[in-house]
Amino acid sequence: PLLNQAPPQSPFVMLISTAPDQKCAETLAQHITESKWAACTQIHGPITSIYHWDNQIQKDSEWRLIIKTKYTHIARIETYLDQAHPYETPQLILVPIPSGSADYLSWLTQSLAP
Repeated sequence: PLLNQAPPQSPFVMLISTAPDQKCAETLAQHITESKWAACTQIHGPITSIYHWDNQIQKDSEWRLIIKTKYTHIARIETYLDQAHPYETPQLILVPIPSGSADYLSWLTQSLAP
């Protein structure tokens, strides 16, 4: 779990994940954002991913999700993706947000569940 990491100095983080298609990405993003675990989930795609899987190099089209949230919501998002994501091993990478505009960070706080 990502929570095994030391908490960042700022409470804000971005989580990066991918989905196999736009519909899946939108379904995941909709649930995460409606649940107020994320203030915003951006979807970018399609992107091309080239990666190792089953001792072979794979190449697939995917859609990237950038989930803007607080450190306190990571476990909920991680559990949801483990249950709802079609991939055997869904990508979930944490990127700290050390700073940002005061107005934007205030909006993030107001948009998230406590």
